Amino acid sequence: YKRFAERLAQLEEAEGTFDCFTLSYRSFGIQRRPDGGLVLREWAPGAEAVFLTGDF
Repeated sequence: YKRFAERLAQLEEAEGTFDCFTLSYRSFGIQRRPDGGLVLREWAPGAEAVFLTGDF
């Protein structure tokens, strides 16, 4: 339980609340914009490079 409590405290310090953390799917990943375009956001702390490939 100690590890869980420590991790939860870290998460709440970074995100505000656990509920805010659970709603991150609304910001990350592929999201459609109001104008019909798409936005991709990825959380990658410490990443030196990120690549997006595919047929678009």
